[in-house]
Amino acid sequence: MKKIFIIVCCLFVISGCSKAISEEQREYNRLVDNLANSHENSSDIPFDITLETEVLVDEIRYTLAISNVKEKITDLKALAYHDYKTDDVFPSIGIFDSKVTLEPNGTSKGVILVGYMPYNEEKVNYKLYVSYKIDNEVYEVYWNSTK
Repeated sequence: MKKIFIIVCCLFVISGCSKAISEEQREYNRLVDNLANSHENSSDIPFDITLETEVLVDEIRYTLAISNVKEKITDLKALAYHDYKTDDVFPSIGIFDSKVTLEPNGTSKGVILVGYMPYNEEKVNYKLYVSYKIDNEVYEVYWNSTK
């Protein structure tokens, strides 16, 4: 009887440890898939997007910046992506953490997404997804470094 009780308790523990994917993780995965398959490059965006790469000793640091906003932007979320094969996560803001508000004359005028990857000689394509609101209207931007 004692053995059956222990086995039943173990089954409850094992079944309780199943990994449920959070809503944030689902959104992140969906956005990564969208960026991987996207060839878009949005125009008429109310901010600047800049890409800088720096070769360190054995890796590359890439920085995607959203700056120089032209009007107040609320609920900003962004995800940086590159097509170099990796198991690492991509830098994001507003998905797993709080969304951001940017204002031309405010204290927050931009955001920077920084990531690292092993150094190689291959050409890497960088992409960026940005979602934001202006006057409660939602906008989505896809940016591609090859365009």
